[in-house]
Amino acid sequence: MQKLSGWEDLRVYYRRRPHAIKMTWLNEDSEYREIVYIEGVDDGKVTAVPREGLLGLPPAPIKVPPDEAVKWGKSLRPITDFGLAAMVRRTLAQVEKALEAGGAKVSYQGQVTVDRLGTRAHHVAIVYPDGLSRTAKQDLYIDVETGYPCGACLWLANGESLATYLYEKPTLVVPASEMFVVSSGKELAKKG
Repeated sequence: MQKLSGWEDLRVYYRRRPHAIKMTWLNEDSEYREIVYIEGVDDGKVTAVPREGLLGLPPAPIKVPPDEAVKWGKSLRPITDFGLAAMVRRTLAQVEKALEAGGAKVSYQGQVTVDRLGTRAHHVAIVYPDGLSRTAKQDLYIDVETGYPCGACLWLANGESLATYLYEKPTLVVPASEMFVVSSGKELAKKG
């Protein structure tokens, strides 16, 4: 099994229709600076810009299939399955699937402060039946103020962490199309 990486801080822009996602890594030591996915563009491929270019050249965008990060063990899910709504749909689908195996145990754990965010949240613990999937337990955190999910922790049966996702309060705007483009190599070279 792959080892978890350290915390990654990202700025993410998401648009529902047409489906588009742009992620910019804020960590200076990250492998990538940014990635962009736009449904129906570039044969459904993701444009990724590495942090460093080859041989000291400015970083050049590359095109990869959306599930490439999953194949390389860098992500649990493809970028096409990103977002708060997708996370809630996956959770509800997993709870529904658990019904066939005796049901999931869902319990309200009260209000907590989510580390790293400082956000007050409702903590819901979900324990799935043995062998249902890799995720044996999930801790779901719902922001008390906004009602939006602000975190999800996925746990293996042996108690080890599979993944943790934390979300700051979303800003609800309609991102313009020009938001979903990668920066040019020159711009990226100046930023670094």
